[in-house]
Amino acid sequence: GIFPAFTVGPLLATAAAGVLQAPLPEYSLAIWHGFNIALAMSFVALVGGVLFYLLRHRLFALHARLLPDEFGAKQVFDKMIRGLLDASRWLTHLLENGSLQRYMALLVGAAVTVGLYAAAQHGAINFSMSGSSIPFNGVAIAILIGLILAGVGTVLLHRHRLPALVMLGVVGLCLSLLFVYFSAPDLALTQLSVEVVTIILLLLALHFMPQEATADSANARRWRDAALAGGAGIGVAGLTWAVLTSPFETLSSFYLEQSVPGGGGSNVVNVILVDFRGFDTFGEITVLAIAAIGIHALLQNLLIKPNDPGRYGWASAKPPLLLEVVSRPLLPLALMVALYLMLRGHNAPGGGFIAGLVVGIALILQYLASGVEWTQAR
Repeated sequence: GIFPAFTVGPLLATAAAGVLQAPLPEYSLAIWHGFNIALAMSFVALVGGVLFYLLRHRLFALHARLLPDEFGAKQVFDKMIRGLLDASRWLTHLLENGSLQRYMALLVGAAVTVGLYAAAQHGAINFSMSGSSIPFNGVAIAILIGLILAGVGTVLLHRHRLPALVMLGVVGLCLSLLFVYFSAPDLALTQLSVEVVTIILLLLALHFMPQEATADSANARRWRDAALAGGAGIGVAGLTWAVLTSPFETLSSFYLEQSVPGGGGSNVVNVILVDFRGFDTFGEITVLAIAAIGIHALLQNLLIKPNDPGRYGWASAKPPLLLEVVSRPLLPLALMVALYLMLRGHNAPGGGFIAGLVVGIALILQYLASGVEWTQAR
């Protein structure tokens, strides 16, 4: 403007002081500063621009003689863009080729690499028992041995889907026993209920899958997967051990002290979920409900018809009559048990989550015993 010291000056002073972080030297703003180097450089730039414009045809011809078309700026830029696109396609195909096995290998490999780097930077993990207060005796060792054997059995029987699924159920049962032994009945009830629901749903899914899996992959891929799985398992086990045996302060004492006076319940886990972290729990329930509605909308038109000529139709055998007769009175009984678990969950093992799982098991049992049409109609 005409008066830069009054218009631009305050803004310039604020910006310059923020950049320099020091008192500003003396300076002045004016439209005309006299003949100096800056003015001479500006004059040379303007005259040079005018000369380049007047001589542009000769300069273009000289450029064409010295640099062929394939070495022009536009051609070089286009080649760089094409190379970048080819590299992005190659990288996308490498990382996202539709193989779930490759996705898992990349994720686990990245986690193992980051874990090894962190261990190398911060030293080895302390495996001492000095900070551990967990009783570790023959009962815990027996349950752990059963857990390990069930996991190994799942791996050995992975091609035979039904025995592998039974072994998975044994793994969940061993985890529930560990929770019971270490005085965590809420976790044991939740684990057992989730295990029952999961195994039943997987049993239903077996109808749409072959009884045996296809042949294993090549030996190189099997050794790679074994190395990744072993590294991830050892890393997670070591990290968990280090966390559980290291002395550090937690918020457990606060919740134990404030569970009754602050939340009105003696079941600390449920008090945390519905009182101290009630909004978090509400948000999680909302997300699950939205996901369930979306899944229902996606699968609504994919229901298998009784006369579907495709590969997977309805099972020809009817459910056993005894199961059909027994399951129907079990539904109201399961609803009463769920109501009991929900009402007692604030002061004793139970809660709404376990109650919902019990209701889910009862509804799945109705589908198994009476069929889809009979259950949905009611």
